[in-house]
Amino acid sequence: LEADVRRRAGDRVEVVAIGRAGYTITDEATYFREKGYRFEPDMVILVSPLNDVSDLSRRVQYRELLKQLSGYERRHSFLQATIAPIRSTALYNFLYRTWVYLAYRTSLPVGAIDLRPQHEEVSFKEARNREWSPAYTGYFERYCQLLGAFHAEIERDGRRFLYAIFPDVEQMDPADPETMQRHLRACADGKGIARLDLLPALRAASRDR
Repeated sequence: LEADVRRRAGDRVEVVAIGRAGYTITDEATYFREKGYRFEPDMVILVSPLNDVSDLSRRVQYRELLKQLSGYERRHSFLQATIAPIRSTALYNFLYRTWVYLAYRTSLPVGAIDLRPQHEEVSFKEARNREWSPAYTGYFERYCQLLGAFHAEIERDGRRFLYAIFPDVEQMDPADPETMQRHLRACADGKGIARLDLLPALRAASRDR
């Protein structure tokens, strides 16, 4: 991304990628307050996949859990050596979700940390439904409020904020109802947030392949 932006805007551009699988709006805002602001960015780009709303339905957010896991791993060096190479990969996210599922479904302690609060109260699959349940709608409304607050916080200090909506691969099908995109666009527009919906471009690119 940095190389592409530099070709268009010059060598004075620096891009710092700090996205992480499993994060949602609360984790992202907390990370920025704790560490991200130190980079002194001129612009913050928040990329939102469709599962951010269901991730918000966890009783304990992912960043808080990572802090607990990190402390546990530091006390067990063999775990730290094993996990470190895959921590930011899709494999780590898959193993983590499997761990949470087993802990929740069996009601048994799987490992030393109770992961049952990480279970999502609403399914990420509902994002693509034509109609949402009241529970999912409630979490979306909360997400929209948090997005507006994060945007205001970023731009309060003179920075620019861009909200990018990233689709699921299943949405390359033109028959997809684009329910989440419609709601996110309305949320961003209602709060004056600059936005970029990536679905049209990615759908067109998938047709050209």
